[in-house]
Amino acid sequence: MGKRQRLVNENVGFISDILLLNFSVVTSHLGAGKNRSIFHRVVHEWKGMGIERFCYPPKPPICSWFAAFILLICISLGSACNIVHCQSLFSSAKDAEKSTEIKKLAALQRESPRCISLRTYIDCLVKQKRFCHSDITFNGNLAGLKAKMYRHKCSADPEASIFDQETMQVTGPRPPSVDRMCSYSGQPIYKQCGLFGDPHLRMFNEEFQTCKVEGAWALVDNKHLTVQVTNDPVINSGDATATSKLTVIIKKNEDCASSQFITYTAQTGHLPGSFSLGQTHYGPERSVEIIEKEPGKSVVIYLRYIDTTIKVQQIGRYFTFAIKMPEEVLNSSEISDKLELCVQGCPNNERINYKQYFSEVQRTNKHSKMALSKALKMCRDASVVDFYFDSCVFDLLTTGDENFTAAAYQAWQDLIELNPELRQTQDNRTELPIVPSSASSEKTKFWYSSRILLLSVLLCVLLSIPS
Repeated sequence: MGKRQRLVNENVGFISDILLLNFSVVTSHLGAGKNRSIFHRVVHEWKGMGIERFCYPPKPPICSWFAAFILLICISLGSACNIVHCQSLFSSAKDAEKSTEIKKLAALQRESPRCISLRTYIDCLVKQKRFCHSDITFNGNLAGLKAKMYRHKCSADPEASIFDQETMQVTGPRPPSVDRMCSYSGQPIYKQCGLFGDPHLRMFNEEFQTCKVEGAWALVDNKHLTVQVTNDPVINSGDATATSKLTVIIKKNEDCASSQFITYTAQTGHLPGSFSLGQTHYGPERSVEIIEKEPGKSVVIYLRYIDTTIKVQQIGRYFTFAIKMPEEVLNSSEISDKLELCVQGCPNNERINYKQYFSEVQRTNKHSKMALSKALKMCRDASVVDFYFDSCVFDLLTTGDENFTAAAYQAWQDLIELNPELRQTQDNRTELPIVPSSASSEKTKFWYSSRILLLSVLLCVLLSIPS
């Protein structure tokens, strides 16, 4: 936006403020005219001593009508709401999507090139908000763009790339500078971990587990941060447990965070949009920040100095958790005996063989909280696949709580949003895994043992024959 256009915008805004005041006088005058008979009656019936206490409001000055006329002229000559400029910029950004530069930047940010174009459009519109807040087209475009950003799984990082309005070149992710000492500069290779449902774990090494783990457990515990969850029994669901409390502790870092621990705690029915002391950011240029995506339902915690993103969602009474952290940061942490579920997984005695459970349900019609056919249909309708499909079915069978369908879907979406490339690695399976029943397994073991015994006897006989 040029200097001349900015001056026009400021003058129009100033005139608008004055005219709003003048119009209020006009409105009060017109309203008073409608009720003139009421005022007249009250004045006429005044019986007390002294002067009458009611008077007519003054007639609006002619300058009010003149100012209104001037406003209409200003609006007609040049509106400050310049949506066309943003549309043009968006078009230029789309034309550049196939360029090598944009493809590299999009890959670096783990998102589609279209995200850069959409983010550019939104950035331009937000700068016009002061002048366009009452424009229907503006509000419609902004809402539609945000929905497209969500569908394309675009990054919510405020430092992500946009198409520069002045140079018409792509900017970002902005490299660390003297002013941005708290920016991660390591290798952009990331690992993801997630926990959801009853509870199901995706480890940093891409292994999947279903566990009991009732009580308090550490998901992540390194020199930078600790994430701890508390899993409680699901009401009326036997042995099923789910995450009812989650605590994030960001450890001391005087340069980029705080000289004290920064804590965040979420409990059933309470997902705050700020850290424990009420702040939403710490460190230079918000190097630690919490963003409330949806009040009471979804928050994102971002640590710029280690480029780590934490997502927490509340679905029903329970939470889902996802984290993306650079592999370099994970490997740099000291190896200790502390158990981290995201790193070592659940202890063997806490693991559940959900595949065997499915086999028993199918073979013996084992009692469950929901019919298998209904659970399968609900999970297919939820568009979850592979391990997330299995987890969805398992949770419905063991709890009957339909919120766990949404939990599986959200966990899957969180993972894809943190790393869109993972979508290409899935089998897209929506059938339960086939597992041999325990009876057939025992039968197989029997025949295998019998063959070994028979071969051993034959070998002994052959060796006993004199040569």
